[in-house]
Amino acid sequence: MLGEFKKLATEIAYLSPSVPRDGSRPDNCEYPWETRLNIVVVPAEHDLPELDLVRSHAAREMLKLLPLAIHDILAQVS
Repeated sequence: MLGEFKKLATEIAYLSPSVPRDGSRPDNCEYPWETRLNIVVVPAEHDLPELDLVRSHAAREMLKLLPLAIHDILAQVS
């Protein structure tokens, strides 16, 4: 499961255009990009299939764990 979490976290990081992807992944959540077929893709109209948060078991488990992790972090700083 940890490997699936790491892959999911990497995909979430790739949403930012500032994360280096060696030019292999133009998709991001901020700016349109052009495909190899010269088609302009708008982020709001792109499904981001690598981030299938509804069907991914790892995503569902991560979403369950996030509130617990936030609670633990807040308990440590207060």
